[in-house]
Amino acid sequence: MVLLSAFLCLTLASPSLRVLPDSEEQIKQLERDRQAAFVHNDVARLERETADDYTTINSGGKLADKPQMMANLHAQKTRVLSVTLNELKARIYGGGSVAVLTGRYDDVHVTNGVQSEAHALFTRIFVKRDGAWRAVAYQQTGLPQP
Repeated sequence: MVLLSAFLCLTLASPSLRVLPDSEEQIKQLERDRQAAFVHNDVARLERETADDYTTINSGGKLADKPQMMANLHAQKTRVLSVTLNELKARIYGGGSVAVLTGRYDDVHVTNGVQSEAHALFTRIFVKRDGAWRAVAYQQTGLPQP
């Protein structure tokens, strides 16, 4: 019994031994699902999963907020055909209420009828509000074309 009590105390006290329900893998999957929503033009999902105070900075350094992003999605100025995410690293802070995700983003898209590719490193920040994760910020740094 003493051994069991010691194990439970160590397990509950040590974040490295605890399995959090909002694990790093959940955050990575959230981003995969979010990118799939862009590919499938699921604007309703993106609207739901994006915080009202969201900001994004694209690889060209242009800042946009949620209303601007949603207007662009509705106008379908750019259509994402495919996305590949690699090198994903998620970290969770604030007792499980804030997540920072970094990774590599590669896509094929069509803008104004012209197909091209984008390659970037990115950082996305999620905040848990009312029990659900919401994207609050995104930043891309463009990479040279391969």
